[in-house]
Amino acid sequence: MKTSLALLGLIGSASGAQVCANWYGNNLDWTTITGTTRHGNTPWGIMADNECSVAKINGQGAYYCATMDTDTLSFSTCNGQNCKDGHCVNDYSLDNNDSPIQSETNKCRMNTGNCLQCQDGYDGGCAGWWTDWNMCSTANSPSHGGRRLCPTDMPYMCNLRTDENGHTYYPCVADASSCHEGLRNCPDSDVDGPNEATPAPTPMPDTPAPTPGPIPTSCADAKPTTKCTQMLTVHPQMCSSCGQPTQAGYWCKMCRGTCNLVAQLPCPHVPTCWHGDGPEKDTLSCAANYIRDPTICSNRASYWFRNCRAYCNAVDVANPCMPVLSCQDGQTPQVPGGGKLQHQCDAHYLRNPTMCNDRMNWWYRECRGTCNAHQHTPCPAQLSCADGPGKNQHQCEAQLVKDPDMCEFDTKPAWGRDYWSHHCRGTCNAHRGHSCTRSIPGKR
Repeated sequence: MKTSLALLGLIGSASGAQVCANWYGNNLDWTTITGTTRHGNTPWGIMADNECSVAKINGQGAYYCATMDTDTLSFSTCNGQNCKDGHCVNDYSLDNNDSPIQSETNKCRMNTGNCLQCQDGYDGGCAGWWTDWNMCSTANSPSHGGRRLCPTDMPYMCNLRTDENGHTYYPCVADASSCHEGLRNCPDSDVDGPNEATPAPTPMPDTPAPTPGPIPTSCADAKPTTKCTQMLTVHPQMCSSCGQPTQAGYWCKMCRGTCNLVAQLPCPHVPTCWHGDGPEKDTLSCAANYIRDPTICSNRASYWFRNCRAYCNAVDVANPCMPVLSCQDGQTPQVPGGGKLQHQCDAHYLRNPTMCNDRMNWWYRECRGTCNAHQHTPCPAQLSCADGPGKNQHQCEAQLVKDPDMCEFDTKPAWGRDYWSHHCRGTCNAHRGHSCTRSIPGKR
């Protein structure tokens, strides 16, 4: 790999040089991508001019700038910023944009051609946007992750809108004033929620094949054994029905001891995690469904895996127990899709550990406890005074990541900083040392 870097003129004799890179995405034809050199067989490309921006990528893949250390070959995300000369920069002039805020003078959601562009860079060959307004829909197969850029004739993208059928989408319009929902943030500052695809910067390794642990040779029924024996006459196939949504399946779940004796059905594994299974399924249900479908413990994206963490650890120690949290996940249940619990956050982390690398990432903001436990990112600050009433701590800390000078309305004025300073007094006190009672113009 260093040979190709040297050929590009991006490294010399200095040790540990930083070069600009971009995560283009999976399943791309790299022979058609210009301005970059692929890093091995990964989705990463090393930028030819040591500069990464939306303009440089030019719709040939996803926009996800980072720096790469030429000694360790490790990547560090730029958290939505561009990259120049091996450094992350808050320089939107690289894209001929003034700021990450879409406006009538900053058409950062406008494509270079008169066609839509999807999150993964797909544009349908740019045959004209009128050919298929739905080509970016996440309901398609393959899914292209939703809309990213609008046609040149309709250069503005609004925030999420709901159509008459209850479906949500990002409209493209010719007149910015018609966006009654407001204008969507620019691609490099947008924090994608569950309505948009958020690609992982690096692919996850294949899940190892399950290695069953020791199974008890005897086990007890969860119902009186006399009742279980009686139900064998009512449901003769009871012991082969575990995990099925039937009466026989229910009694198989509850009568594992009896089924072990009369039908040699294996006893359930015995979980040893500090936590139990759930919260939506208990260990009896997990054990029964594992009999029917053992892949519930190897498919980490499944509903059953995240609800059966203790049981799946008993089945295969490669499935780790969840860590003990120093701070909670799910700070904002009032936000649509928010309020994620630990079992949801931790299962997502196992599939995509990079969710904790980008502090503007939607999953990072919902899973502060999980990210702290796995990667030692900070827990939300302990506040001496409350945030609000218009914003909560979750929103205030997320805004502080986007705008580190959010609290400095008096020395670094900009639209909105007095507003955020007023509603985030607790966060500004904890992170910037400002008084909880300091005077803010126009605010009490």
